[in-house]
Amino acid sequence: MSCRPEAVLRKGMSATLRSYFPAGSYALPAACAAAGRPAAAPSAPSLSRIKRTLTEQAIAEATAARWEEAAEINRKLLEHGPEAEAENRLAKALWEMGDLAGARALQEKVLETRRRVLGEEHPDTLTSMGNLAGTLRDQGDAQGAQDRGLG
Repeated sequence: MSCRPEAVLRKGMSATLRSYFPAGSYALPAACAAAGRPAAAPSAPSLSRIKRTLTEQAIAEATAARWEEAAEINRKLLEHGPEAEAENRLAKALWEMGDLAGARALQEKVLETRRRVLGEEHPDTLTSMGNLAGTLRDQGDAQGAQDRGLG
Protein backbone atom coordinates (compact mmCIF):
# COMPACT_ATOMS: atom_id res chain seq x y z
CA MET A 1 0.00 0.00 0.00
CA SER A 2 1.42 3.35 -0.98
CA CYS A 3 1.24 6.66 0.84
CA ARG A 4 -0.33 9.63 -1.04
CA PRO A 5 1.20 13.02 -0.23
CA GLU A 6 -1.28 15.84 0.33
CA ALA A 7 0.74 18.39 -1.63
CA VAL A 8 2.03 18.20 -5.17
CA LEU A 9 5.42 18.01 -6.77
CA ARG A 10 6.28 20.93 -8.99
CA LYS A 11 7.85 18.70 -11.65
CA GLY A 12 5.62 18.62 -14.69
CA MET A 13 3.36 21.44 -13.50
CA SER A 14 2.63 24.44 -15.65
CA ALA A 15 4.14 27.80 -14.70
CA THR A 16 0.70 28.98 -13.56
CA LEU A 17 0.25 26.04 -11.21
CA ARG A 18 3.81 26.38 -9.90
CA SER A 19 3.10 30.00 -8.97
CA TYR A 20 0.37 28.81 -6.58
CA PHE A 21 2.65 26.35 -4.80
CA PRO A 22 5.89 27.97 -3.64
CA ALA A 23 9.07 25.92 -3.46
CA GLY A 24 9.09 23.70 -0.43
CA SER A 25 5.31 23.50 -0.08
CA TYR A 26 5.22 20.24 -1.98
CA ALA A 27 7.64 18.09 0.02
CA LEU A 28 6.62 14.48 0.58
CA PRO A 29 5.45 13.90 4.12
CA ALA A 30 7.94 12.26 6.43
CA ALA A 31 5.13 9.98 7.60
CA CYS A 32 5.41 7.95 4.40
CA ALA A 33 9.06 7.21 4.96
CA ALA A 34 8.53 6.60 8.67
CA ALA A 35 5.81 4.09 7.89
CA GLY A 36 8.12 2.32 5.46
CA ARG A 37 5.65 2.77 2.62
CA PRO A 38 6.55 4.26 -0.73
CA ALA A 39 4.92 7.55 -1.56
CA ALA A 40 2.40 7.39 -4.36
CA ALA A 41 2.98 9.65 -7.31
CA PRO A 42 1.46 13.01 -6.47
CA SER A 43 -1.09 14.55 -8.76
CA ALA A 44 -1.58 18.16 -9.77
CA PRO A 45 -4.37 19.99 -7.94
CA SER A 46 -7.67 20.34 -9.71
CA LEU A 47 -8.75 23.70 -11.08
CA SER A 48 -11.59 23.80 -8.58
CA ARG A 49 -9.11 23.31 -5.73
CA ILE A 50 -6.88 26.07 -7.09
CA LYS A 51 -9.87 28.41 -7.37
CA ARG A 52 -11.03 27.56 -3.86
CA THR A 53 -7.53 28.21 -2.47
CA LEU A 54 -7.24 31.53 -4.30
CA THR A 55 -10.71 32.56 -3.12
CA GLU A 56 -9.79 31.83 0.49
CA GLN A 57 -6.52 33.77 0.12
CA ALA A 58 -8.29 36.76 -1.48
CA ILE A 59 -10.87 36.88 1.30
CA ALA A 60 -8.16 36.64 3.97
CA GLU A 61 -6.21 39.52 2.40
CA ALA A 62 -9.34 41.68 2.14
CA THR A 63 -10.31 40.89 5.71
CA ALA A 64 -6.87 42.13 6.77
CA ALA A 65 -7.34 45.27 4.61
CA ARG A 66 -4.40 44.30 2.39
CA TRP A 67 -6.17 45.57 -0.71
CA GLU A 68 -3.30 45.38 -3.21
CA GLU A 69 -2.68 41.74 -2.33
CA ALA A 70 -6.42 40.98 -2.45
CA ALA A 71 -6.67 42.61 -5.88
CA GLU A 72 -3.71 40.63 -7.23
CA ILE A 73 -5.11 37.32 -6.00
CA ASN A 74 -8.53 38.07 -7.50
CA ARG A 75 -6.84 38.92 -10.81
CA LYS A 76 -5.07 35.53 -10.71
CA LEU A 77 -8.40 33.87 -10.05
CA LEU A 78 -9.97 35.66 -13.02
CA GLU A 79 -7.22 34.28 -15.28
CA HIS A 80 -9.14 31.00 -15.05
CA GLY A 81 -12.33 32.54 -16.42
CA PRO A 82 -15.00 35.06 -15.47
CA GLU A 83 -16.56 34.77 -12.04
CA ALA A 84 -18.93 37.36 -10.62
CA GLU A 85 -17.77 36.87 -7.02
CA ALA A 86 -14.09 37.40 -7.90
CA GLU A 87 -15.00 40.43 -10.02
CA ASN A 88 -17.02 41.81 -7.12
CA ARG A 89 -14.13 41.30 -4.67
CA LEU A 90 -11.72 42.91 -7.14
CA ALA A 91 -14.09 45.88 -7.50
CA LYS A 92 -14.13 46.28 -3.71
CA ALA A 93 -10.33 46.19 -3.56
CA LEU A 94 -10.06 48.77 -6.36
CA TRP A 95 -12.61 51.00 -4.61
CA GLU A 96 -10.63 50.76 -1.35
CA MET A 97 -7.44 51.71 -3.23
CA GLY A 98 -9.18 54.75 -4.73
CA ASP A 99 -9.63 53.42 -8.28
CA LEU A 100 -13.29 54.34 -8.53
CA ALA A 101 -13.37 54.10 -12.32
CA GLY A 102 -11.98 50.55 -12.24
CA ALA A 103 -14.38 49.59 -9.47
CA ARG A 104 -17.32 51.08 -11.36
CA ALA A 105 -16.51 49.16 -14.56
CA LEU A 106 -16.38 45.86 -12.69
CA GLN A 107 -19.50 46.65 -10.65
CA GLU A 108 -21.43 47.40 -13.86
CA LYS A 109 -20.30 44.06 -15.31
CA VAL A 110 -21.21 42.15 -12.14
CA LEU A 111 -24.62 43.84 -11.97
CA GLU A 112 -25.38 42.99 -15.61
CA THR A 113 -24.38 39.35 -15.02
CA ARG A 114 -26.40 39.03 -11.84
CA ARG A 115 -29.48 40.62 -13.42
CA ARG A 116 -29.26 38.19 -16.32
CA VAL A 117 -28.48 35.07 -14.29
CA LEU A 118 -30.19 35.66 -10.95
CA GLY A 119 -32.94 38.14 -11.77
CA GLU A 120 -33.74 41.65 -10.64
CA GLU A 121 -35.01 40.76 -7.14
CA HIS A 122 -32.25 38.35 -6.04
CA PRO A 123 -30.38 39.54 -2.91
CA ASP A 124 -27.00 39.39 -4.70
CA THR A 125 -28.39 41.51 -7.54
CA LEU A 126 -29.76 44.03 -5.06
CA THR A 127 -26.38 44.15 -3.27
CA SER A 128 -24.66 44.78 -6.61
CA MET A 129 -27.09 47.61 -7.31
CA GLY A 130 -26.23 49.18 -3.96
CA ASN A 131 -22.50 48.79 -4.56
CA LEU A 132 -22.70 50.49 -7.94
CA ALA A 133 -24.94 53.24 -6.58
CA GLY A 134 -22.42 53.97 -3.83
CA THR A 135 -19.54 54.14 -6.31
CA LEU A 136 -21.51 56.46 -8.61
CA ARG A 137 -22.22 58.75 -5.65
CA ASP A 138 -18.55 58.64 -4.62
CA GLN A 139 -17.69 59.74 -8.16
CA GLY A 140 -20.09 62.65 -7.80
CA ASP A 141 -22.70 61.07 -10.08
CA ALA A 142 -25.68 60.74 -7.76
CA GLN A 143 -27.94 61.63 -10.70
CA GLY A 144 -26.46 58.69 -12.65
CA ALA A 145 -27.42 56.37 -9.80
CA GLN A 146 -30.99 57.73 -9.83
CA ASP A 147 -31.21 57.53 -13.63
CA ARG A 148 -30.27 53.85 -13.46
CA GLY A 149 -32.86 53.22 -10.77
CA LEU A 150 -30.15 52.49 -8.21
CA GLY A 151 -30.63 55.22 -5.68
